[in-house]
Amino acid sequence: MHINEISTEINEEAHKKGFWSDGVNVGEKLMLTVSELSEALEAHRKKKFANIAEYEAFFLNGSGGAPLSHPQGCPDVFKRGFEYFIKDSIEDELADAIIRLLDLAYQLGINIEWHIKHKFEYNKLRPYKHGKAY
Repeated sequence: MHINEISTEINEEAHKKGFWSDGVNVGEKLMLTVSELSEALEAHRKKKFANIAEYEAFFLNGSGGAPLSHPQGCPDVFKRGFEYFIKDSIEDELADAIIRLLDLAYQLGINIEWHIKHKFEYNKLRPYKHGKAY
C-alpha cells in the first residue's frame, strides 16, 4: 500500500469517529501531533518499547493465525493483545503522530507521498547536518 492510500484510509476512519465534525482547525491538528510526540518522548524516557515478539506469540499460541488477521475475527483478543504489548510505547506514539499527520495531509488535499519523495531527494543534496550544528 502507498502512503496516499494509507492517508485516505486514515482520513475515512477519522471521519467515522467524528474527528472532523468541527471542520478543519489546522493549528489544533498540528498541536495534537506535537502532543503525540511528547508522549513518545515520555515513553522513551520510561524505556517503554513495544514487545512485538510477545505480541505476535500472543496471537499464535493456540490460534494458528497472524496478529493482523484478528481485528475482524476477534476484536477483543486483538485489543487486549495490543493494549498489553504495544499501547503507549514509543513505537505506538510515533505511529499516532504519523497517523495524525497523514490524516491532516489528506484533509488539506496534500499529496504527501509526492512531497515526501521530493523533499527526500532535495535533502540528499544538502550539506552535512544541512549546514547547521544539529
